[in-house]
Amino acid sequence: MAIPLAEGLAQLKCDFEALNAAGTSMKAAAMILLRFLPCHLVSLGSFVLLAGAAIAPFAQQVISIKGRLADSDSLGSIPICDYNRSYDDWDEGAGPGMNLVPLDTIGAIYEGLLQAPNRNNVSVNPSCSRGNCTFGKHQSLGFCSKCADISCKMIPQGDCDNENDFDSECILRLSNRYELEIDSTMDTTINATTDWELLELDVKGLSVIVNFTALTSPANRTKIRANARATECTLYFCVATYRSKIDASRFTEKTTSTATITNKSLGIDWDPYAIYSASPATCIVNRTEKRPSYHDGDGCTYPIHGTSGMAMANSLVAPLTGSGGQQGS
Repeated sequence: MAIPLAEGLAQLKCDFEALNAAGTSMKAAAMILLRFLPCHLVSLGSFVLLAGAAIAPFAQQVISIKGRLADSDSLGSIPICDYNRSYDDWDEGAGPGMNLVPLDTIGAIYEGLLQAPNRNNVSVNPSCSRGNCTFGKHQSLGFCSKCADISCKMIPQGDCDNENDFDSECILRLSNRYELEIDSTMDTTINATTDWELLELDVKGLSVIVNFTALTSPANRTKIRANARATECTLYFCVATYRSKIDASRFTEKTTSTATITNKSLGIDWDPYAIYSASPATCIVNRTEKRPSYHDGDGCTYPIHGTSGMAMANSLVAPLTGSGGQQGS
């Protein structure tokens, strides 16, 4: 019994080596066809392998892949702004919505923050594996904002706790002397202004376009202390750093940093004849990180024309300024 078993195992080992070689070598597959009877399944596999190798060079000539368009609700490209254009058709106006804007000025508004022909840092090369693409970190000039809840800094003054006397004066006042007088004829009262002294936000080193402060409160004296709100915000130019990817034909983008260095002095005033600059704290050009100091032409300094900052500020001041109330239905 031992001798036949030993001979069988030895033959099985040889057969396994031959079958394994047939899967990777045309020569070994041909040997299988000569050694085994055609009734064996392994003979069929070897024949298919040899036939496929024979017709493979011609199969590429008859098989075509047709492309087609697929609608997507996400972005089809990565928008990048690295240059801020100037325009000379401008003048002081009476206010938003009161002037007929010339056509070339409208063009400048749309073009002011778009890509310019001499851009240096707009190439974002993707890295795609298995159909999904990941883009390296890239940067763009744009607008940033930050806000702070300063409700705890409001101090009620007057007769704000009298639930029965709605005609008495009730004023909510901040330490910067900005205040909201409660109107008892309204369900909600609001008072908003721009460019008031900020209490919590630190805007040092920012290219501030406009600051915004708003106070709101219900008229019901029992709800004033719990529901009165105060908010301050600032809008400014910034250079944002993004990380993007395409997964299953869907584009997603995440902001990783908005730290910006600017040469604009502290304040909201914009000189229309000046050219300011904004640079990221860490600059990325062709996936290479750079740190200050920067120089012209290295793709790290983004020019901002004073007319752009002034136009944006003038457009926002009127809608963000005013007081009033709302009555319930």
